[in-house]
Amino acid sequence: MGTLVTITLPRDYSHEFKNVSAFISSLAEEVNVLSSSDGIVSPFICRLLKNAEFYYDISGGRFNIGISGVVSLYGFPEGPYSEPDSKTLKEAVKLSKRRIKVFENEVGCFASSDGGQIDLGAIAKGAIVDEAAAYLKKRGIYNFIINAGGDLYASGEKNGKKWRLGITDPQKRGAVIETVELQNMAIATSGTYERYFTTKDGRRISHLFDGTTGKTADRYISVSVIAESAEKADALSTAYFFMNEEEIASVCIAMNTPVMLITAKGERKTFCAWG
Repeated sequence: MGTLVTITLPRDYSHEFKNVSAFISSLAEEVNVLSSSDGIVSPFICRLLKNAEFYYDISGGRFNIGISGVVSLYGFPEGPYSEPDSKTLKEAVKLSKRRIKVFENEVGCFASSDGGQIDLGAIAKGAIVDEAAAYLKKRGIYNFIINAGGDLYASGEKNGKKWRLGITDPQKRGAVIETVELQNMAIATSGTYERYFTTKDGRRISHLFDGTTGKTADRYISVSVIAESAEKADALSTAYFFMNEEEIASVCIAMNTPVMLITAKGERKTFCAWG
């Protein structure tokens, strides 16, 4: 999954670590081999592709899993990093707008991306966290936390109380900017402060790109979203990065997702009954 996954379980269920870890690894591998979604796909991948299209629509195309070609132009995820020229970028953005088609029948689910590459990084981690949470509940475990690099689901309680969780301050390494209490809810945070490079003229280019322009996100440093599922929180914490504050305020009401963001100027703002 390209990140550290931590699982917190009651001591009596410590023997389940190996099982749930293997389950998470199998789903991650399923996603990783899907660089081009052509052919029969599993129900998990089928649902993921459909949901990604939903977030594409509500974001006006700014959340786009077809943007893999744009991301690689900048050198992400591993470098070398550089800013592409405008003509090359424009062509890559044009190619990224080819939509993924998903068909279901009695045989199974068939997906086609017209040969284009896809990147499920903005939604897959949250979806895998949700699947792992469902897996643990089926095994009779109801009090736990699963955290995949900031995409977190908190189930049940700890010592009779809601889970108390800290959100990293993007401007002060190791510090906490906010504490939230969650029970059977998820939270995800996306940010531009860890994965980025700096251009010769001092501009920061993060790993988050607008699907309509191919340009890096620059309105906010950090966006945190609370939702009933980690997949929803994960996808929206990315989609909100490309929306202005008025759009976020409108969409989060419709999606019932409290939001906290840190602007590029370092201002903390909240929407939709955060806290």
